Amino acid sequence: MDLRQKSQKRTYEAHPEGVKVTIKTIHADGKTTSVEHPLNYDGKEHPVTGSTQTDSIALEKIDEYTSEAILKHAGKVIGTNRRSISKDRQTMTITYEGTDQRGAVKNTAVYDKQ
Repeated sequence: MDLRQKSQKRTYEAHPEGVKVTIKTIHADGKTTSVEHPLNYDGKEHPVTGSTQTDSIALEKIDEYTSEAILKHAGKVIGTNRRSISKDRQTMTITYEGTDQRGAVKNTAVYDKQ
């Protein structure tokens, strides 16, 4: 699968155990994925479903606007990301550093609240 993205929609919704994140992506090659995971800031690993690259995530809150996540696949850390929300809560910036089948990856994605 071509990992470049054409578009992505992130939905955060209340869930009995906290917040659930659903990430729907349309890739450059036209294929789609839908990934889900809980948004718990307890530092513990939680399952990620729908992803071929990540099977668990551990989140920690840095401050009111910032969190960090450790992403794993088959028990091995494959990357970390930092999510920052603007003070007006209209923009989210995610920076990622890790590896994939092509090697080292560093990227930044910016999302506007809809």
